Amino acid sequence: MIKTRIATAAAAAALVAASIGLAAPAGAAPVKASGGCWNTTAKAKETLKIRTSRKISGTAVGLIPKGATGCYEYGQEGQRYSYCGKSDNMWDYITYRGMKGYVPHSCII
Repeated sequence: MIKTRIATAAAAAALVAASIGLAAPAGAAPVKASGGCWNTTAKAKETLKIRTSRKISGTAVGLIPKGATGCYEYGQEGQRYSYCGKSDNMWDYITYRGMKGYVPHSCII
């Protein structure tokens, strides 16, 4: 009985190890991350304006409230800012409730 349990556990471990190294076939549809996002989630440290460009003066298309989670798409350099206790020039492009735009990277978890 002990040998059977050990053999079963070893087989399960081998299956898990083998599946970790498998890649999706070419042309396969992308898999959504947690929260329904294609990439990863972005949680706001503070209430933030979602802007159309990577600068403080960019037109605001909406707000993401403190603690709310949106979808992170990518990050890019832009205008330098000082927000959320940090000076930086990285901006994150996010989607939140249908609004798409840029927010300061230092304000996203």
